[in-house]
Amino acid sequence: IDDPEGVHLRNTLHDRIESDAFIPCGGRPATIHGGNWKNFLNEDGTPSSKVIVEGANLFLTPDARRELSNAGAIILKDSSANKCGVICSSFEIGACMILEEEEFMEIKDVFVEQVLSRLRDLARSEAELLARLHQHHPHSPLPDMSIRISRIMSRVSDSLIANWENMENHQQQELKRLVIEHLPPILIEQVGDSLWTEMPETYLQWMMAKSLAARIVYREGFEYLETMEDADLAGLALRYLDLEEEREILIEAILSSDLQYKDRVAALLHDAGIFSTMGRRHKK
Repeated sequence: IDDPEGVHLRNTLHDRIESDAFIPCGGRPATIHGGNWKNFLNEDGTPSSKVIVEGANLFLTPDARRELSNAGAIILKDSSANKCGVICSSFEIGACMILEEEEFMEIKDVFVEQVLSRLRDLARSEAELLARLHQHHPHSPLPDMSIRISRIMSRVSDSLIANWENMENHQQQELKRLVIEHLPPILIEQVGDSLWTEMPETYLQWMMAKSLAARIVYREGFEYLETMEDADLAGLALRYLDLEEEREILIEAILSSDLQYKDRVAALLHDAGIFSTMGRRHKK
């Protein structure tokens, strides 16, 4: 930095190194933009890094993402790459709401390990969805897919919250299990039933809605959801939750049966989409 050219050399480092992947985890917003994105290309016009993972928010501008995607770069947009940072913050905030500092320090080590495990699972879900989308739509830039993922998750969660007062009591109770599944187990063990009285109701609703929206999109994708009106998304999400629970009961029944290929049948049932069975009525 003390060198007269030091600042320039630092700010253009990413344009002068060829690598398998480029993961900016700092730097100013719009470092790569519409006026300089070509500097990231090799002489033959290919990206100097085949994969760009935006660890730093807004490192690329939308037009830079578009042009580099067209040039062959696989770009994981910041909204996908940094999603675990937002989720981690929500765990921290939740713990602060219901624990005193001394209580938190008692469980800190286990809490951190469980948070990391949860973040790995969620990061894997995001990555696997993007991989499936890239496989099915190889010519559609992944940043566009990340935007669509975020938008539909927000639409589903917003619809649930907007229709909260119209839900039946049993539906609200079913949503509570999403909180139990989402939070680190040690936190639930530490606070017990006081979770439902100490944590603000609006925050609990937000957690339930976001968790349900994410699990639906990660499993089913977003194309079908995008065709629906906002007002209908809440009902669809609640129906999805019912069918998901029903499917788990069926899987348990299959695994406890004498069916010859029960493990394979149970695995297929577990992995199959739920949307495809929503319109069907089964005779008892």
